[in-house]
Amino acid sequence: MAYANLCNLIANTLLAKGANKNAIIGVLCNMGAESNYDPHVWQGGYYQPGDWGFGLVQWTLTVYEDRSKVIAYAQNHTREESCKYQCDILYREYPDSWQDYHPATGRDYNTCLGFWQNQYGLDPLHCTFDWLMHFERPKYNGFAIAQKRYNDWANFINANVKWDGNIPGGGGEVVPPVDPKPDPEPETPIRKLTLQECMAFIDKAKPQHNGTQQPDPIDPDNPPVTPPSSGNMQAVWDMYQQAVNAGLSYSWEQRNNFPYYGDCSSFVSRCVQTWLGLPINTGYTTETLHAYLKSLGYVCTYEGSRSGFPSSAPEGSVILMGKLGQSAGAGGHTVFVCDNNKTIEVSASAPPNQNYGISGIYDVARLKNWHTSINYWYLYEKR
Repeated sequence: MAYANLCNLIANTLLAKGANKNAIIGVLCNMGAESNYDPHVWQGGYYQPGDWGFGLVQWTLTVYEDRSKVIAYAQNHTREESCKYQCDILYREYPDSWQDYHPATGRDYNTCLGFWQNQYGLDPLHCTFDWLMHFERPKYNGFAIAQKRYNDWANFINANVKWDGNIPGGGGEVVPPVDPKPDPEPETPIRKLTLQECMAFIDKAKPQHNGTQQPDPIDPDNPPVTPPSSGNMQAVWDMYQQAVNAGLSYSWEQRNNFPYYGDCSSFVSRCVQTWLGLPINTGYTTETLHAYLKSLGYVCTYEGSRSGFPSSAPEGSVILMGKLGQSAGAGGHTVFVCDNNKTIEVSASAPPNQNYGISGIYDVARLKNWHTSINYWYLYEKR
């Protein structure tokens, strides 16, 4: 049973916030299919532990803060109050799982507010499609799903929404808190060099103190790599499009079966090697990428909290998330920076209904609002 009164309440709440009518209809078509406009409904009709959907848009994945907030709020508020609160959560620059750019639509929104204000002047059907792809992201048949949702719900919306700005009092208007800054890392005491170490350093720096300087021996099994100084970004974009066309899915076990499968570190390894024109070797992990990048002439230009991470990075840079020594598995992630400050990645922690694999394109600054579960980040730049 669809809640006609709640559909009307949601529409007018969003209208009062400044949302465009066509954008609201597009979201309502998706909400109808997801929840029948019931902000307290669980996926399947009842609570189950794990990543089960909840609320108007069926927030999924326990790692997302928005999901925790709407569940906690619903426990002691009415459905009307929860509708307005969940509208507050959605009407922001970056609600959890929002993606500015999606290749299926070809549109790059100026945050989620750009969608709410109908930045591209779309009709209700295409607003339904854009919300589906940029927020929910099904793996296949996006436009067909959007068309069905529009056909199923547009008449219901038109029959029950008055568009009169009448919003009953109570509930909502709760601004989600800003992520607190993590505690600063304790400083590691600096050990002073001994006299013998100082003399050894002088001997190496000044060969006349120690006879003829001999070069360091070369390991024949691991000769030094002399990487190119610049990269071929078009080759990276071609490789990325190949993965998109194949519908690359996340899989650690089949990480080398490109373009159909991959994980974050195998994909970033491939990006770096494709950019530099090097042989493909995707055996690196979020732990071993640090040393590998340094061997290619990369320099770590930032290490610290997510909140302090730079808002831009040069082409060819690599972002590593998770403290070295603790970043294996779910404790780490990595992303490649393309031209124009855009990033690409393969992710195992996709938002609701998104392909767990090749992911969309973000600005570096916006990436910080997406990957919020890991708070220790590194930036490696090619020099």
